[in-house]
Amino acid sequence: MTTHEWRERDEDNQLVFHRAKHHSGVWTFHSRPKNEERWTNYETPPIELIESFRDVLWNKIQRRRAPEEQIDEIDKLIAELRASLPEEEEEAESES
Repeated sequence: MTTHEWRERDEDNQLVFHRAKHHSGVWTFHSRPKNEERWTNYETPPIELIESFRDVLWNKIQRRRAPEEQIDEIDKLIAELRASLPEEEEEAESES
């Protein structure tokens, strides 16, 4: 099992911790604000979270701390999620 952790600030400038786990070919994503104890487990994570993770993973690959195959899996996951988005959401994303 491989675990990647990173943190970001949300729109309210609150610190949010994120975790991505890769086990048996399956990715799972979890988040929690700093002031909460419990992690939120995502069945279908928001595409913004996966794109943020892709940046973190790319930096790890550049430092040789993660296998390159994982970024291919994440790119595939992002493509699948984009394909499953309704057209209105795709248009809103492309405008921003």
